[in-house]
Amino acid sequence: MLNRDTILKVIDQTLKEKSPFVMVQETIKSNPQIINKLGGIKLFALGKASLPMTEGFCAYVDTCRIKDALIISHQLDRYQSAFPDHFDLHYSPHPLSSSDSLNAAEKAINFFKNVRTDDNLICLISGGGSSMMMKPIDGMAFETKKELINKLIFEGIPEREVNEIRKSLSQVKGGKLLTYLPEMEVENIFLSDERLHKFDAISSGPTIKDHDHLADHVIEHYGLHKSPDNDWIDIALAGNKPALLTSKLVINNTICGTRSDIIDRLKDNFLKTNGVTDVMCEYNVIHSVSPEEACTIIIEKFEDSFAKANPGMHVLIIPAEIQVKADPKSKGGRNQHLTAMMMQRLDLEMPFSFIAYATDGVDFIDGVVGAHFDKSLYPTIIKHKDAINKAIATTSTYNLHEELGTLIRGKKTGHNISDLIIMTYEKL
Repeated sequence: MLNRDTILKVIDQTLKEKSPFVMVQETIKSNPQIINKLGGIKLFALGKASLPMTEGFCAYVDTCRIKDALIISHQLDRYQSAFPDHFDLHYSPHPLSSSDSLNAAEKAINFFKNVRTDDNLICLISGGGSSMMMKPIDGMAFETKKELINKLIFEGIPEREVNEIRKSLSQVKGGKLLTYLPEMEVENIFLSDERLHKFDAISSGPTIKDHDHLADHVIEHYGLHKSPDNDWIDIALAGNKPALLTSKLVINNTICGTRSDIIDRLKDNFLKTNGVTDVMCEYNVIHSVSPEEACTIIIEKFEDSFAKANPGMHVLIIPAEIQVKADPKSKGGRNQHLTAMMMQRLDLEMPFSFIAYATDGVDFIDGVVGAHFDKSLYPTIIKHKDAINKAIATTSTYNLHEELGTLIRGKKTGHNISDLIIMTYEKL
């Protein structure tokens, strides 16, 4: 059986080998037209990977060519001295918005207002930016929108669906940042964490022209109109429409990396690990299901993998982004929650391990990446059965994992492609 430290070492190695820094450089090298236009470059970067994406860009493009830059990120502490003085670095949080999110949105608006037709505007966009820019449309106060979005997140509504509400209530999301531009050409480079790699869904698509505008479907599907606090719905429905853009605005979109790139490299690296005979990979994300359903799907995928496996040490990789209906006062994260639930359900005779890991390095709580357990912990799990049940019921799994020694601690990675479930098992 592969131990936890070995598995985490492979993950860490993979995230470094296929980092946003590397993937942006590879993308520009393969698509030189992105930077070869006349005019000075104006650089806008948003999301969990905005800083390493910017580093990769600046390692390939002389910063003297960059007239102006705005980078919005949730981890400025690691990068404060890495860029020229004329780069504007703005902190903004994830996953819950704050007044910094409003400031970031206003900075972005001013940045786009100052772009000229002959500028070469390049936008580096990764997931997580939806919380980092929040400026409500007229008729809604900032605090009202912040409380609404936070409530929807804690209700367990999937992120893409919450983002449809965000777009309809925003002055910057849903392509609305583009309304501040003149007639010109824009280059977007995306690091995708999105389930179908839809550009309009990554950070709520602030620099994308075409959107689905599904706020009305989300409201209906989740019964939000039945809530007693539903006075925001009319405002959302009124804003559920395309941004008013000039037809001469040209948007070019390029993906620099996705979860497939990480999963493929993980597979390669696990196969180089002593004792591993086979790696089976899933590429479609488990999403928009209850945590109970997610557990069932994971077990089904494991059983299918086991049935096909020959004797030896095997690794199963599954991307999963579950949504948990949580008490706002509880302490935990979706990977911690899922791991606790799998402790209740995964009862195997063979040596195995289970890890739920956030590739951005944050499982809702800073300093916590996810959680794990393995066959050796069964006596402890049985002993703490009641505590596990209580932690799941109250969505307070952090303290449980801390007591059991099953937390995975770490720092923000500057990456973001998906949460990953990694199971290893030995078939005799």
